[in-house]
Amino acid sequence: MSSRLVIAALVCAAFLSPAVASAHPSPYTHFHMPYKELHQAIGRAEVKLRAADIGTKEVGGRQAVLAVWNPAGDRNDIRLVYVRDGISKTKGFAVKVRPWNGLAPRPGVDLYNGVNTRYAVTSPDDWFVLALKTNTRTEPGSIYVPYNPAYQTPEIAAAGRSYLTDVVLAAEKLIARNKVKSTVHPDRLVSDIFNVSADPTKLDADGRILMSLLLVEHMDVDEFRARGAIWTGDKVLVTLAMNGPRTYRFAVSSAGAGGLAQFIEPTYRDIQKRYPAAALPESFVDAMRNHVTAVVAQYCLMDRAFKTLTDRGFALPRDRNLAGWYFAAAYNAGEHRAIPAYREYQRCVSSKRRGRRCTYSYDLPSETKNYVKEYSAVYRHLFGR
Repeated sequence: MSSRLVIAALVCAAFLSPAVASAHPSPYTHFHMPYKELHQAIGRAEVKLRAADIGTKEVGGRQAVLAVWNPAGDRNDIRLVYVRDGISKTKGFAVKVRPWNGLAPRPGVDLYNGVNTRYAVTSPDDWFVLALKTNTRTEPGSIYVPYNPAYQTPEIAAAGRSYLTDVVLAAEKLIARNKVKSTVHPDRLVSDIFNVSADPTKLDADGRILMSLLLVEHMDVDEFRARGAIWTGDKVLVTLAMNGPRTYRFAVSSAGAGGLAQFIEPTYRDIQKRYPAAALPESFVDAMRNHVTAVVAQYCLMDRAFKTLTDRGFALPRDRNLAGWYFAAAYNAGEHRAIPAYREYQRCVSSKRRGRRCTYSYDLPSETKNYVKEYSAVYRHLFGR
């Protein structure tokens, strides 16, 4: 029996109960090992990668050094595979690039995606990529752990959730220390629009909304449609578990949105001006790459969005779902589009016509409608109804 089949057999015995199979509906092999052990292996891989020379300044992921291992063999035997133009130049190893979302490649989409380029070892077939080193536009020789479906187990997703929870709570502590006041409730902080948390170690309603949005910002809509919120949401959590504070450090959208919170710079500058007590860094790039700072900015943006809503004559929503839908729409398309949808939803709910199904979608762009759906599904996955 090959070592790849050994791994699959171990996983089937340990993980494929009906509940887990439903939670992670994929055809991939998953590593059956404690998160701590896998994380230590990644640490050893990074040590080797730091000393490795890519051999070129070219960016984009086609030129890279991969740290690979055989988890069914000697787990201390981590080797380096040098890649040039997407082809292995290291004797005994062949590699191939997989679509980053695990689906069929989209026409015209380059599979080489910088640090997120998903290399797979095709020969020998029992070796896996632990981490890679490649050049980015801002940081030559960047080391990262690209998403690998083999890492996607409930334990590793839980580690990512724990990390992200700690980030949100750390942002709340920074807000409290700096006394960043809400413009909606001047007697409260921007992190306490809906709840004044009685337990600083747990997320309240405000934090749950933000955490759900952070996942949605890094989900692929086609993958969400194909696999659902559990798989796609946990994929983000797994990436966070594997990379910690550097996760999405190099993530920049076509619109220029960057980092964990995916702000664009004009929005950041507006928030920086409106909330001076937040003491946000002058550098937009540095602010977005720092997870805690990015979430502080995100809390301020949420306060701005609900202040805009109340300034238009609407009461602050008491319903947690409605509050989340509104902010998700505002986060994706701006308050100017989210407020008309909010108004029409309220009209629908107050209508006396029975049997009418009200949805938060009036006159929203299709992308934003999908975004709100993703938010709702991710929130249910993380926190229930």
